[in-house]
Amino acid sequence: MKIFNTMTRTKEEFVPMEEGKVKMYACGPTVYNYFHLGNARPFVTFDTLRRYLEYRGYDVTFIWEMPVLSLHLIRCAVIWSTEDMMLLSARILRILTIR
Repeated sequence: MKIFNTMTRTKEEFVPMEEGKVKMYACGPTVYNYFHLGNARPFVTFDTLRRYLEYRGYDVTFIWEMPVLSLHLIRCAVIWSTEDMMLLSARILRILTIR
């Protein structure tokens, strides 16, 4: 399998740093307003790559960073919501917590 190396700007054969193990890190989307199809692209791309590597027999450790909600989104949630601020914050944290 060949992967594009952004440092060398070339396609290179994928060779894991540790035999049989792959460690992946991906930044999540920074959403400023409504979530749209473009925001979903990294989810699909990195999840597909992870699944393919697991299919090929690699032990994959995948860390997905979910950025902090922007202040703009939090303000909108507070303005549009009829919930108590503490309950709304707790609900947002539950949604963002990946188990």
